Amino acid sequence: MLSAHLIVFCAGLLQLRCHPYACRMLDTLQAASLAVLAATTIALMAPALNQAMAPGLGADSQQSIAVTAAALAVAGALNLAVLVGLLYTLVLEGRRVLLLVWPAGRQGDIHLGGCLGPAAHGVG
Repeated sequence: MLSAHLIVFCAGLLQLRCHPYACRMLDTLQAASLAVLAATTIALMAPALNQAMAPGLGADSQQSIAVTAAALAVAGALNLAVLVGLLYTLVLEGRRVLLLVWPAGRQGDIHLGGCLGPAAHGVG
């Protein structure tokens, strides 16, 4: 497990130092993914650390169950947040590409406000 932490930490440092992607958005997404991966591995170590610090507790004790549930909730929430961010970015990029490819000057033009929906116009 410590080697996984070391690999993720080194990858994060290299990401922040080198910025391997030409697009800033991809660099940001990669950095966020690595940060969440590091936080997830740390959160999932909590039940093992709980057992190591309190060896008298059984695996079915209330404290062990609570620590395991909290660790899984934190890891799930972090990964869900990254997934929502990735999907949001995918939608934005898809809209951007659609606006670039759509033929201009024809009836049925797609405008930025039309892609964003009623929220862009302050409605809703």
